[in-house]
Amino acid sequence: MKLKLKPFEIISDDPFQHDKLKRESNAIVLKELISSLDETAVIAIDAPWGEGKTTFLRMFRQYLINDNFQTLYFSAWENDFSDDALATLIGEIELGIQELKIDNKNKSDIEKNISKLKMLGSYLVKKSIPIGVKLATAVLVDSEEISKELARISEKIASEQVENYEKAKKNFHNFKSALTEFVNVINKNSERPLVFFIDELDRCRPTFAIELLEKAKHLFSVPGIVFIIAIDKEQLGHSIRSVYGQKMHVDGYLRRFIDIDYRLPSPNHHEFAKHLFSKYEFEEYFSTREAQDKNYAPEIITSMFGDLSKMFYLSLRKQEQCFSLLTIVLQTTPSNSQLFSHLLIFLLVLKMAEPIHYRNYINNISTVKDIIDFISTLEGGKALLEDHKGKVLEAYLITGRNNNLEISNYSEKYQNSLNDESSDKYIQNRANTIITVIDELRFNNNTFLVERISRKLDILDRFNKSRSN
Repeated sequence: MKLKLKPFEIISDDPFQHDKLKRESNAIVLKELISSLDETAVIAIDAPWGEGKTTFLRMFRQYLINDNFQTLYFSAWENDFSDDALATLIGEIELGIQELKIDNKNKSDIEKNISKLKMLGSYLVKKSIPIGVKLATAVLVDSEEISKELARISEKIASEQVENYEKAKKNFHNFKSALTEFVNVINKNSERPLVFFIDELDRCRPTFAIELLEKAKHLFSVPGIVFIIAIDKEQLGHSIRSVYGQKMHVDGYLRRFIDIDYRLPSPNHHEFAKHLFSKYEFEEYFSTREAQDKNYAPEIITSMFGDLSKMFYLSLRKQEQCFSLLTIVLQTTPSNSQLFSHLLIFLLVLKMAEPIHYRNYINNISTVKDIIDFISTLEGGKALLEDHKGKVLEAYLITGRNNNLEISNYSEKYQNSLNDESSDKYIQNRANTIITVIDELRFNNNTFLVERISRKLDILDRFNKSRSN
């Protein structure tokens, strides 16, 4: 088994070869959209954090390159150290042209264009204002001297600001003209636009993220260039409100900069669970197990995890983290010991997604009814409880804490349903399954499962801390 997956491999000739989320269809739609545009545009690829936006952008970019598109890639997060978004965008263009397919005779023209963009852009980037030495040592200067010095500096700053504004206004159009020339040279032999990818915008400082959006729209909106920006709109909304206030209308603000929204569809959680099961090499682990659950535990793990990851809205990243932690649990479990997969997977996901509910349950603060009612409130929760997996899980939850009062109350409740001839057949079958599992667990002295499993899961916290340091 593996503790950590290798970085996702993009096959240059077939970028979607390892695409387990079946997102190639999205790339086809987006390519057709980009090809049909006859003007500049900013397209937002929207998906929650951890849902594979970066991987999709990398595959999509290679897909476009294979179809003779010219592309540039900019990682906003990696450039967040800069104080000026425009400077980083121009710098990334200069670095990115090395990857473009350009005829040798056009390279000199492009180099001249880049030099021109850098020169004109220098008038548009932020300027730091030096503070006089006397102000740094104000304690040594009398108040009259301070007043004179402040007046002199204020006048100088005002003069410089006006001069800079005039230069910026004059060079704003010059910059866009130079950028247009640059794009025209790159697209000289193609009717397709230059595609500029901006990734991980939502991970940046709020001010930097907003400035990038503004610069991309205002300064880089020239014919022949299309921006593809990966965002988590909800997270970006928090950044916008942190700058402009909590009453800021985020959608209205973003519409000023984003022309087209494209929402990446949510992945199939069950298929992704099977993919992770394979990627983490669990088949090999279960082939050597000796416990009686070796044949049916794999199906329970993938099916149960698929249901729960969907119910708790676990991102792809969170799902990978769960499987990484599950690897440690499996490796520290004797080969001849049962895993009790229904309860193991439930407690693992509950601890990851709802740590307060997890802690309350294992510490006997919440009742079994509290947990069952909580599951029922989740989307898909009632369907899970009605499924055979859910019936087994409920029996484990009832028996697992070895609370004799809870076990007796539930056993009596379901026994009454079973004995009631007027009960619905479904209710009787459900009661029979739960009673059978409870009796089996008690007969085999498996009534302390919650303590045993939670002890393993809590040990994982130490692994988490050591791996994050």
